[in-house]
Amino acid sequence: MHEGAIVHSLLEIAKDIRIKEHLKEINEVKIVVGKFHQIIEEVMITNFQYMKEEYEGFENASLFMTEKNV
Repeated sequence: MHEGAIVHSLLEIAKDIRIKEHLKEINEVKIVVGKFHQIIEEVMITNFQYMKEEYEGFENASLFMTEKNV
């Protein structure tokens, strides 16, 4: 499953933004996913819930996905 690697990359990018912008916390991470990329939303959200605990300032963060025909 590649969802775990995608979530890890999302968290790393969001962490860099949080640090660069001097933010205390991130509450939402929103992404748009192409319909045919076969990314399973439930798996993404589950991975996000587990992995976010490793990142300072993400304790209350949620992942929101929108699927788009590409």
